[in-house]
Amino acid sequence: YDPATRLLRLDMAFAKPVVLTSAAAEGIRGRNGQHFLIADDPGRFAQAVIRLLGDAHTRAGLGHSAQKLVSRHYRWEPLLRELDNRQVACHHAEQFVA
Repeated sequence: YDPATRLLRLDMAFAKPVVLTSAAAEGIRGRNGQHFLIADDPGRFAQAVIRLLGDAHTRAGLGHSAQKLVSRHYRWEPLLRELDNRQVACHHAEQFVA
């Protein structure tokens, strides 16, 4: 799987609502409007993000549905491994900046 798709699933596992493109959605089980929002052009993507920022009910509903989807269909180990890899990469990057 694509690392970005794994990170999206990690966000979903923590009940974070996500907006993604159709291409990104191909790697994730779920339905547009139920588990995530799909927007393929920059204007619609921005509108979807603004919608989520302004609508706590939709934000919570998508997040909860996404979390249930991930818990039913995906294993935690690969998701946590990706998170750990990202943390290590960030730590190494901080050493070069400091």
